[in-house]
Amino acid sequence: MRNFPGNFERITYDGRAIATSSDSHQVEIGVVHSLPLFQKIFEGTAWNSKHSEGGRLVSRIVEMLGGPQNYPGNQPAIRRVLDEAAKSTQGRPLSALIQSARSHKGEWPGDLTFNAADYPKNVVYYLLNRKLLQPFLEIRCPHCAMKYLLRPGDLAYDMECEICTERFPLGLALGLAPGGRNDWVYKLTGNISADRIAEIVPVAGVLSVMTDTLNAGKGGLPHIFGLVVEEGKWKCEIDIMAMADWDERPVVVIGEVKSYRDSIDRNDLSNLVRVQEFVRSQGFECLVLAATLREKLTDPEVADLRDMCQGISTARRGNRVHPLLPIILTGADLSVPRDNDTYPARWGSHFDLLEFAEDSCRRNIGLVNVRSAPSGSGPSEWAASWQ
Repeated sequence: MRNFPGNFERITYDGRAIATSSDSHQVEIGVVHSLPLFQKIFEGTAWNSKHSEGGRLVSRIVEMLGGPQNYPGNQPAIRRVLDEAAKSTQGRPLSALIQSARSHKGEWPGDLTFNAADYPKNVVYYLLNRKLLQPFLEIRCPHCAMKYLLRPGDLAYDMECEICTERFPLGLALGLAPGGRNDWVYKLTGNISADRIAEIVPVAGVLSVMTDTLNAGKGGLPHIFGLVVEEGKWKCEIDIMAMADWDERPVVVIGEVKSYRDSIDRNDLSNLVRVQEFVRSQGFECLVLAATLREKLTDPEVADLRDMCQGISTARRGNRVHPLLPIILTGADLSVPRDNDTYPARWGSHFDLLEFAEDSCRRNIGLVNVRSAPSGSGPSEWAASWQ
């Protein structure tokens, strides 16, 4: 090659093409981390960006859950078991967690497995294997009757009570257990709170859907959770930010994601639109995403999303101008297996992001008609009844 041994590489649809000598025995490939990739958008401007502490924790837990390819946030059984384990101070028996998975499995596992009957227990085994669930054994001090929940590594032949400081044989404490039963219970690793789980599982579900939709199932998708952006005294935190190739240039999706309790409000949408306008000014295309784990959006949420759509930005494709409608996902969209016809990546938009966004608006906020003309205009008709 003319520039060898200099570097030569180019972006391809599936990643990077890197040139090397044909007689090389090994090739070193540098890893590009997502955080610097997204921070590059704001570099050299009046805007600042940083990864929040919560965002770093979410990233780590999603990795522990197996990443988007395992759909941890899309499985109601996994969400329920994690929530139940997080809320329990005394731990939950394995049988109780399996029963919870069985009672809240929804439409999972779909047609993705041949052993659907084993799915509930396999959910719990999966979380144990990923070390999200940790075993504890309850013992009682024979001297002061103080109860302890101990990890396996804390057990020893000779124990010392933390309260009365008396020493006693482990075997004696086990033998004095009511009914002679010594059952293990399970808690969430790292004392992760139920509130934190409520933040983690919906963004994990959104990431799986966006990976399948934006990347057509072709491996990982550059993303980051919890990116804080600032301009002067104003700042907001973006729950999820993803990037993909679209019409031969990068497209960025910025999202606000809620669990069952909180609502998407006008301020959330205003912040996203402000970031969207800035990202577009930097030469990227950008779409807003709003998602919730609730089965349906509330009336105020629908009204706010419709208002946002009325003043939406537009993008030119060919000789036509299209409104940049938001991507809107609900718990009904985020809780089905990928082989289900209602799974968002199977909506029929053929991985066209604008069509995907339009489909989501039709399904979730009652969009009826979109004007797409050379002059460009926003959506004009909404269904009287959208539920």
